[in-house]
Amino acid sequence: MKFSVIVPIYNVEEYLERCIGSVLEQTFNDYELLLVNDGSPDNSAEICRKYLKNGKVKYFEKENGGLGDARNYGIERAKGEYLVFIDSDDYVEKELLESVNNIIDKYKSDIVIFDYMLVDMQDELMYVERQKLEANTVLNVKSNKELLLLEPAAWNKVYKRQLFIENDFRYPSRVWYEDLRTTAKVLSSAERIVYIDKAFYHYFQRPGSIMNNKNLKRNLEIIDAVEDIRQYFNFRFPSQYTQEIEFLAVWKVLVDTSGRIMSIGYDKNVIGQVYSYVKNTFPDFRHNTYLKKGERLNKKQKIIYFFMCRKAYRLLRMIFLLRHIKG
Repeated sequence: MKFSVIVPIYNVEEYLERCIGSVLEQTFNDYELLLVNDGSPDNSAEICRKYLKNGKVKYFEKENGGLGDARNYGIERAKGEYLVFIDSDDYVEKELLESVNNIIDKYKSDIVIFDYMLVDMQDELMYVERQKLEANTVLNVKSNKELLLLEPAAWNKVYKRQLFIENDFRYPSRVWYEDLRTTAKVLSSAERIVYIDKAFYHYFQRPGSIMNNKNLKRNLEIIDAVEDIRQYFNFRFPSQYTQEIEFLAVWKVLVDTSGRIMSIGYDKNVIGQVYSYVKNTFPDFRHNTYLKKGERLNKKQKIIYFFMCRKAYRLLRMIFLLRHIKG
């Protein structure tokens, strides 16, 4: 079997059929669909069972362990040569597997990367996220270090299953930023990575996400995630990717996490921990190669970076409240 499509499920009954349908409509036939119910308390189980007559569908129920744990459950039961991860409120184009298979056959790829679309509650396209990569070319982290600076989402990549099995890669359970902790490691283990410059994945933007006021302090889990990556690369590849890991910390911790915190509330202690981690761990971060190029941060991110470097937290919060920052 060529592909195992793994869909973790938790409290998404309103969107689940759209997700499942987008997989079952694929123009390529050699795949299985693993639906992993992560202890969802809604009607997701009933919805999933309706599809069991389809021989491609396998349905599993487990105790709640979080997104990473549900993905791991699927990985350990997958039969396909390649793994495809789809979040259960998202959906994919029907040509996804066929297009990826063509690339795999042509380039013997370990990983295939593609673009994705952000869509709103009305399924209207917000924008397409393009990857800054050369398309239809064999790449790897050793010769293309900027692969480590891609958005670390699991779902716009297809992976050879052996990368996870042979290296014992798994997603951490019950934590935020499980993709960030895992994707860079998997990318670094692949010899043949190929990018398709087409958007196959619909990333659905909806209210009620985990990024809300009561979870403000949980944003600090990104520090643990970056530390996990930093220690892994320091051990496996001493001094080889210091600029990339440093920029990752600036981008994901100092800039993106600060922006999330400022958009949902203000806690001087929390935002101070964000700055202190980056400053203490990467004391020369302002001289980072990728910051000097000025191409990796957009306008909004540059504004956040400017004020965070000056510890002007309250002023930055005021800017967010006044909605002066645009994406």
